Amino acid sequence: MSVLRRVLAAFAFAIATATLAGAQSTAPPTSPQGPAPVTPALVAPFPTPAPHVEIDDEGERNDRPKKRSQRDDLTGWAYASKGLQFRSEGGGLYQYFSLRNQFRFTSEQDDEEWAVNRSRLKFGGHLWSPRVSNFVEIDLKTPRAYHFFVQVKARDWLQVRAGQWKVEFNRERVDSSGDQQLVDRSLVNRDFTLDGQLGVMARGRVLKGRRFDGEYFLGVLAGEGRLALGDGDGVPMVLGRYQWNVFGRSVGFSQSDVEYHPKPAMAIGVAAVSNRGRFTRFSSDGGAQLSGFETGAAGRYDLRQWMVDMALFNRGFSLQTEQHWKHVRDRETAVERRLFGGYVLAGYFPHDRWRAIPAALEFAGRVAYADPDRDAAVPIDREITGGINWYFNQHRNKLNLDVSRLTIQGATHGRVRLQWEISI
Repeated sequence: MSVLRRVLAAFAFAIATATLAGAQSTAPPTSPQGPAPVTPALVAPFPTPAPHVEIDDEGERNDRPKKRSQRDDLTGWAYASKGLQFRSEGGGLYQYFSLRNQFRFTSEQDDEEWAVNRSRLKFGGHLWSPRVSNFVEIDLKTPRAYHFFVQVKARDWLQVRAGQWKVEFNRERVDSSGDQQLVDRSLVNRDFTLDGQLGVMARGRVLKGRRFDGEYFLGVLAGEGRLALGDGDGVPMVLGRYQWNVFGRSVGFSQSDVEYHPKPAMAIGVAAVSNRGRFTRFSSDGGAQLSGFETGAAGRYDLRQWMVDMALFNRGFSLQTEQHWKHVRDRETAVERRLFGGYVLAGYFPHDRWRAIPAALEFAGRVAYADPDRDAAVPIDREITGGINWYFNQHRNKLNLDVSRLTIQGATHGRVRLQWEISI
């Protein structure tokens, strides 16, 4: 409890210091209930909508004036919404540059640690045409290239990407580590993620604005993790995902309703993947093994995975969930293993209903479980996590505090984490 009290005090002190240093008064919008309380522009993650605000076809506000420093259409060099940018006359060439850091305190099983958890340099945009986009992300701690790809857009329904990136299998992993609603991803991530892969993928949006508005992803990948071209077995990883935009509004890969959706935006996704290779799981370090499996030769393991996910955003409330099934077969020993897992994540900005509560404050919670072997009498890993967040500038500048109860391999312990996420 002493650790939690110290962390809570640090969380409150950081919020108070930043708010007093940078708060700016804005004119409150009027409404039939009278004027709303003044909200400091520094800390509001989204503006409070007034009854007269117009909403576009995507369910977004179209009345938001942008500050000069946030305008992405300025030519030449400028500091805009994604960081330092350059845009040529006519807009044919556009590139932005951003540095992202995570400073984290962790207290777990009597161990305490302060660390720079992540440090990334990113740049991207489009080249000679908005139809040809690029993105590169470099991990400065390693250092190594984390993402690099080029994407060509022929139509809304047909875009082709080539390079290395976190492939679009499940939401939680594709959601950037900087866009997480809690300090980090759930315990489900370890055994079920595909992480980064080299390959080619076709994607696009179909039936836009219609009842079955959706997005598809079809990829042929090396299947050996980051910076691995393959193991010589000649069998690629094949991935497919389809996402139904239930209300006809696209739902991107990000957590928390920091942008504020006055109308509901909801997506239901299904995905499947097949692979034959040396590894039984993947991480940001590349290919790895589930417990009980040894590093194999080329083509030793057959891997099959299926997944269903859902995401919903509306008026400061967000809900996200996934369910995973995984089957691994060792082609040398004929040993098979089935895994099952999932999580539910939810969050809410209470300012939408109670105006006296600061607009920057969000409460979030998650429950997760992972069964490492459905056919064996082994303990199920479980997680219960609650958190509070304070957004200075949406996901680009925020504080996260979460407290967890974890049961791993039958042993239960607590964990407290405090993190400052900052992008410049």
